[in-house]
Amino acid sequence: MSRHIVPLFDQNRQLFIKIEVLQSADTFWLRGQEYRWKDLEIPVEKVKQLYDVGYIYHNEELEDKSEKKVIVGDGLEDLTIEQLTILVENINAKIKDGTPKCQFSKIKYKQVGHIRSWRTNYGHLE
Repeated sequence: MSRHIVPLFDQNRQLFIKIEVLQSADTFWLRGQEYRWKDLEIPVEKVKQLYDVGYIYHNEELEDKSEKKVIVGDGLEDLTIEQLTILVENINAKIKDGTPKCQFSKIKYKQVGHIRSWRTNYGHLE
């Protein structure tokens, strides 16, 4: 005889709608949507009840798709040279007279270095 193992409720993992439509917190949630109960400040006891009756569930496939990209560091490497140029223009527009401006470069990694150097020395002014 085989037993069906029911996964346990884990409040640190994302939850998704399992039934066709769920009405909760003045919102209609459709199957497959992430149930953002923490954002809506729904008590964990109520969420556990929904989980136990099978209205919501953990889904590893959907969790991977909806995970946000985690940026470690300042994220400058992910920007294009055009975006870096706009960033430098915005930095320089905020600077008052007498403070050195951030330098421009058409080479991406050199521009990243200029921004990081400026932020190290004058980042408190940004």
